[in-house]
Amino acid sequence: MERWLDGPRGRVLTLALCVAALLPLWASLLTLPVVPTHDGPKNLYASHVLTHLGEAHYAEEYEASFAPTTLAFTGLYGLLDRLIGWRLAYAVTIGVGVSLLPLGVYLIARTFDARRAPLALLGVAAAYGWTSHMGFINYVPSVSLGFVTIGVGLAARQWSLRRELGVYALLTLCSLYHPVGAQIAALSLFVFRFLNLTPGRVVRELGAMVLGCMPAGLVTLLANDALNEQKAKGLTGLHLDLTLFERLEGFTRWFLSGPLFRSVFVLAFAALGLGVSLARLGRGARQPSAWDGRSVALLAVAGFGIAGAMVAPMHSSVWQYMQPRFLPIAVMASVVLVPIEALTAAKRAVLIAATFVHALASNVWVAGEHARIVERDRAAFSAFGATHPAPGRTFLPIVALTETTYDFQSARDRPIPHASFLMNLGVLYAIDRQAITPYTFTTIPGVHAVTTKNVRMPRTPKRDYGKLLGEIGAPAEQRTAELVRLASFGTVFDDVMFYGAEPDAVEVLSHGYEVEVRGEGFFIGRFVGCPGRITVRGEMGTDGAVFVGWPGAHRIVESIPLTPPLPRTFDIPRASCKGLAVLVEGKAANGDLRCGGAEAGGFFTQTPPTVEVVCDLEVTPPAKP
Repeated sequence: MERWLDGPRGRVLTLALCVAALLPLWASLLTLPVVPTHDGPKNLYASHVLTHLGEAHYAEEYEASFAPTTLAFTGLYGLLDRLIGWRLAYAVTIGVGVSLLPLGVYLIARTFDARRAPLALLGVAAAYGWTSHMGFINYVPSVSLGFVTIGVGLAARQWSLRRELGVYALLTLCSLYHPVGAQIAALSLFVFRFLNLTPGRVVRELGAMVLGCMPAGLVTLLANDALNEQKAKGLTGLHLDLTLFERLEGFTRWFLSGPLFRSVFVLAFAALGLGVSLARLGRGARQPSAWDGRSVALLAVAGFGIAGAMVAPMHSSVWQYMQPRFLPIAVMASVVLVPIEALTAAKRAVLIAATFVHALASNVWVAGEHARIVERDRAAFSAFGATHPAPGRTFLPIVALTETTYDFQSARDRPIPHASFLMNLGVLYAIDRQAITPYTFTTIPGVHAVTTKNVRMPRTPKRDYGKLLGEIGAPAEQRTAELVRLASFGTVFDDVMFYGAEPDAVEVLSHGYEVEVRGEGFFIGRFVGCPGRITVRGEMGTDGAVFVGWPGAHRIVESIPLTPPLPRTFDIPRASCKGLAVLVEGKAANGDLRCGGAEAGGFFTQTPPTVEVVCDLEVTPPAKP
């Protein structure tokens, strides 16, 4: 049995098992219409725009931010985008990022003993964790590549020039994804080099390490400066801390998410590895020279992860979901410390088989969850590639469901806490159409790949409407008013995507939308409306204004100067097909002017069969003091 587990055959077996256990995950990524994540679309949009910034419709609205922490993802995605199209490029780039984690675990494990390499299967099981579901598409590959860098560095106590340059190049690449991967690798390798210094070369080796880490340090400083600048401007978010119980619970809730079997098995190995290494370290406390530099280096990384998990807030003033990001670091740095090479060949075979089954089951669950998400909202995921390219057209995505609410995204009792896979789906349709869209990561210079110039972007509705339009929703009258309000934004956006309940989609369409793609509760279209006319009659002494709205919502969609003498008639080429709501502001000698028969708010409403409004002005006497 040993000949199959050890030597070249053992290496081939380990790699074959890792590839086999990753297959369900890769099959899912490559066959889905798009990979469902929470924030992934917002990150991807910025990278896609930067890749195509030479195209006029993007160059008009955006400018490069030169944010260093976006360059690695954008570089790989951009290359693949030009070769295989954006959807496959997105899937492959995500797949590469998550697959680097088991590679890193494999390389680190082999530095201890080749027989420890099957622990890479735990990296396979943990490859697609909560941070991947959330769409942290820069952070995930940075951490994974950080473990690869550690594996390369720990492979030799004394580095050749080629290894040294390779390590520093990997550190820089990590930072060009996200600073954290470079930080954990630099921490680990600095400890390792310090414990393995060559007499007479101390200054040279430590000095080279400092110089080699400088690009990663510079990127970290630039990113922090950009965030601090936003904080100084007052552009900060909600600070949310966690209790001790919530922090500990996060190891099962946020580390991998999904059913407990995914995380508990890996956590058991992490606890064992941490315990064994600390016990060995304790026994050798009186002889630091006998410490295994590799174990100490990894304990430093595990300590960094545990400290972050125990101290970091859930949300800081400038960064969301901080605490869960430290969990994979703490766990995976501990996993590789389990000395499975001490087991007999028979026991190792059983352990490898169990680990493979767990890794395979873990990724089958991920693939199945992806399929369930897409199937549940098939109408919303089915139109990719079916829409018409619309370069430079403004595109407003509206997801009128509970998933857009703060309460939904704050809930922790779902298989994948906090993730809303529909929240930013419309951004992917904007990429598909080459459109200009809101709700993206294009606002912070030095952090986001591009920043918007706000040349063509109209005023955008705040995404707080899910609480009115979700499954429970508001009373019918309030619900309809909110739908009318959202539908009215079609007057300023070139195209609109809507996804919600089918009756809600029908209500929005009834105002005069021309459909391009239609599904159950879903459509992409443009507002064409119906021709309307407003005639204002009466007497007025000074200039005023006519404000045009839609019945039921009274949101102003157009304002028109009104000057005497009257009457005056105004054509509204794109009015709501369900009528007009008109508010006139003007003054007479004895009071304010308004349309006769107007409602309490001052709006005069006319509904079909005609969309022609005749406003006969009357005087509203000033209120008595």
